[in-house]
Amino acid sequence: MLASSHKVAALEGEGGNAGVSSRIRAAVAMAAPGDMSAYAQRTGVTPELAALISPMTHIDKDSAPMLLIHSTNDGTVPLAQSEAMLARYEELELATGLIKIDKGGHAFWNSPQWFGNVMEKALVFFKEHLGN
Repeated sequence: MLASSHKVAALEGEGGNAGVSSRIRAAVAMAAPGDMSAYAQRTGVTPELAALISPMTHIDKDSAPMLLIHSTNDGTVPLAQSEAMLARYEELELATGLIKIDKGGHAFWNSPQWFGNVMEKALVFFKEHLGN
């Protein structure tokens, strides 16, 4: 969400930091839902709120570079969510990538089998876009 929503005043909140931008310079999104409308009906969220809280709604040419990491068998957030965000980023020619974790489940990064590899890929991405 933070990679794409820095221009959305309705998401800024009232945390006492009105003069501080919420824009970030890069993001790594693991198993992240991009389109909350897919969940609206079962959660009771209105279509308007679902659009507001969907990163896909806000992706534009100023969105932060984003690396997507998603399991191929995620039963909670389908891989198609990351694939759709990847397609939107590519359409706008933004820095992005999608790493697919073969059969890692939803929270694959919590498993010792995947943790080191995933963190290394995230670190490489951040170094590329943020420097050392």
